[in-house]
Amino acid sequence: MIRRNSAGSTSVIRAAAPMPATLARMSRRPNASSAWATAAAHDAASVTSQWIPSDGSAMSARTTEAPSAARRSATAAPIPLAAPDTRATLPSNRVMGSASSLGETYPFGSPPVLWPAMGALEGKVAVVTGAAMGIGRASALLFAREGADVVVADIDEDGGRETVSLVEAAGGRAAFVRTDVSVQSDVEAMVGFAVDRFGGLDCAHNNAGIAAPMAALADYPDEGWHRTLDVMLNGVYYCMKAEIPAMLDRGAGAIVNTASGVGLVAYRHQAAYTASKHGVIGLTKVAALDYGARGIRVNAICPGTARTPMVDEAMRRQPSIEERLSALHPIGRIAEATEIAEAAVWLCTPAASFVLGVALPVDGGYVVP
Repeated sequence: MIRRNSAGSTSVIRAAAPMPATLARMSRRPNASSAWATAAAHDAASVTSQWIPSDGSAMSARTTEAPSAARRSATAAPIPLAAPDTRATLPSNRVMGSASSLGETYPFGSPPVLWPAMGALEGKVAVVTGAAMGIGRASALLFAREGADVVVADIDEDGGRETVSLVEAAGGRAAFVRTDVSVQSDVEAMVGFAVDRFGGLDCAHNNAGIAAPMAALADYPDEGWHRTLDVMLNGVYYCMKAEIPAMLDRGAGAIVNTASGVGLVAYRHQAAYTASKHGVIGLTKVAALDYGARGIRVNAICPGTARTPMVDEAMRRQPSIEERLSALHPIGRIAEATEIAEAAVWLCTPAASFVLGVALPVDGGYVVP
């Protein structure tokens, strides 16, 4: 910035260095700083579950070119971009990287971290499905970081209760309710639980999902088709149908549905997954049009490939897989759980008050070419 003084000479004003990221939540909650650091260590390694061929034979051989729309289908590994796995199979002791390795993994020398909380959701109540691990767990932790009371919903009771423990260790409030999103009565009970336990519902991250079968369409297993759509499309429908009336009772609300980059493009041999995620985006837009003017904002996120227990295990066995996966994303790497969850939680805050009906890619540029 150039400043001109009264004598006509000029001087350069340098911008202040950006505030370093921190895990500490500046709030009245006890032991916030150390607790958030502990929580981050748990969720940094966890994200959605994706299928990877164990022998790497189906992986793309391309490692340097950015993917083009024409070549993506032919060269990309047959991996759902973000199929949330609700099993708590995550090892909780993986750190984000040593100082000596950061420059190799992250071009700017620092890994993604949690930014300081702003208390944007103080007094609000949020529900997160598929919150026993991965993106769902990270989302629950971030909602709590922003001051919301959190309902942790999942079919995995052990993992869900572990997420609650992490939130509480960080000074937040959370409660677990076992929920199979493919069962409408379970979903209705989940919303009722939120209202009874915390007094209402203001935010929802509909994130639960499963890994889908892979086969050419004519050979696709019918059971896999129906199960995938039951969880990842019907589940989102049931969730919004139950959540919206509770939000209308509060006068406003925000819903974020986890779709996928595959909801914006397509993947070979992924009929059910692709159809379900396209459907989620369609439902998101319809709900946004139906309820936006009534104070309920509905949006979707479309994650790219993210670290999962299966991805981590595959990379341990074959270190070259990470390079191949990273090459599919113009940003040059795959995501951490918190990077996806930050986008979901942001969409529920007042900072996104004019965002409605969006399918937001959080994919390192995967769908850009």
